[in-house]
Amino acid sequence: MSKPIQSIFEDYIDQEDLASIRTIIVKKKSQFRLFFADQNSLGLIGGIRRSGVSTQAGFEFGQLVGIEVNCGDSGYIGDEEFVIHGDSNGFVYRQEDGNNFNGSNIFSLFQTPYVYMDDPEVRKNIHSVNTYLRAEGILNVIMGIEYDYGDTDILNPTDFDFTTAGAAAYYDRATYDAAEIYDGNPSPIRSTNVSGSGK
Repeated sequence: MSKPIQSIFEDYIDQEDLASIRTIIVKKKSQFRLFFADQNSLGLIGGIRRSGVSTQAGFEFGQLVGIEVNCGDSGYIGDEEFVIHGDSNGFVYRQEDGNNFNGSNIFSLFQTPYVYMDDPEVRKNIHSVNTYLRAEGILNVIMGIEYDYGDTDILNPTDFDFTTAGAAAYYDRATYDAAEIYDGNPSPIRSTNVSGSGK
């Protein structure tokens, strides 16, 4: 396994009750999801992916939080795969369905690698950041910038907020007299003016 994920498994060994691990396989996505009974524990989502035109497959992963899983399973009914899990309150949930997280907004965190821009010793002024999103609904985005490779002595600007409201809707989401705009481009580009400079 790659180095970045080794420390996550070491944390599991040190901090979690390994007897409470629950794993669900999602065949359609070549993916596994690893959960613990405690919803405050960080679960893991991993999958085998091919990048670009390369025939070599790689392992991608992310972490999950806020899901209590005492038991879970996946299987096909006809051509459709159902992924379900149950919690300690006796509720059974279907994953991969809906647009909220048990009635709450879905929180997601994404961090890009540090961007190398020519000579790392020359300070650059950053004027704007373009964000490419394939939004299937209205997203509220909080974007932060971290300069100089995470140096704690460097002042970073406050976060920037924007939304995808008014972006194009998929053909099966737009309804008569609704707020969605029917369009052919579900991948809007958001340009955000930013401040600060970094190496």
